[in-house]
Amino acid sequence: MNENSELDAHRVRSISAIIRDGYLLYSNNFKRMFRASWLIAIVYALTFAWMMSYLVNDIIPLSVAIQSNMTDPTSLGIQYLLFLGIMQIFEIVAIIFASCGFKACYEHYTTGEIVRTKHWWGTFPMKTFFKLIIPAICWFFRNWRHWGFLIGMMILVDILIYVITIFCGLPGSIMMLANIKAYTGAMMGDPLGMPDYLSTMSFVAFTIAGFIQAYVHLWSVFPFYYTITTVKQKEINKKKYL
Repeated sequence: MNENSELDAHRVRSISAIIRDGYLLYSNNFKRMFRASWLIAIVYALTFAWMMSYLVNDIIPLSVAIQSNMTDPTSLGIQYLLFLGIMQIFEIVAIIFASCGFKACYEHYTTGEIVRTKHWWGTFPMKTFFKLIIPAICWFFRNWRHWGFLIGMMILVDILIYVITIFCGLPGSIMMLANIKAYTGAMMGDPLGMPDYLSTMSFVAFTIAGFIQAYVHLWSVFPFYYTITTVKQKEINKKKYL
């Protein structure tokens, strides 16, 4: 039995099979996925680093200063609005990146394989989001009988992704905690004790963590893909035997 028949989307799967086959489909085609999305992944990582560095270097010091009554809360509000703007940009980039996974799943569902992209710089399949995801959302609400299964799988995948993300983001988390401790001490009269290159080091650490996180999160598209195809196949089988 070849790989495509083993990972055929047109059959009913259990929860464990969905997780397993989602992982296998992603790992077996990782080189093709990487070729198609590496450039978008770099943009994702840089945007993630920009967002997190802004949080560490601007939002956290201001929050500490406000708690110590050393600055006006209005300044934090302005900085927070800017931070929300950066978050919106990051979410757009994340949707574009996720569209690479949506496109790969669509190819596998229709052709039985994930096609190798023609160009070394990959693709920017933003239109895939509107072509596939919005109809999938409408399909989700029409198939309300399967909400328990669909939402349960989403929660399970999110838990797995969250656990892996914690380990990927450990360097950034350590820097964030160090920054909080340093600024808290500075507000109490202690020397800041943070090197001048901390901002640059934080940005580099968050960029590396963001690039790894991008491909960890991209995996979540594939179990969700098999969840949807399982529900579709159940409906087909139900109509067939009625």
